Amino acid sequence: MLLDAYENLTETPNLELKVLTLNINEGHNEELMEQCLILKEYAQYVAKVRNYTKEMKLDVAVEHANLIR
Repeated sequence: MLLDAYENLTETPNLELKVLTLNINEGHNEELMEQCLILKEYAQYVAKVRNYTKEMKLDVAVEHANLIR
């Protein structure tokens, strides 16, 4: 078990977590998007769905975005 690897177990462990948050919406982090085509296509898909939801329900917008690839 992973917990067995730690010598000083306490009920309230002292942990530090550093996180890098990246905006993966269309139009942001272009360098990252150019390096990962799947991520770029996903961002484009999400943007289409968001745009379609202005005129239709979410489930219909998702179906519409899937048809217009």
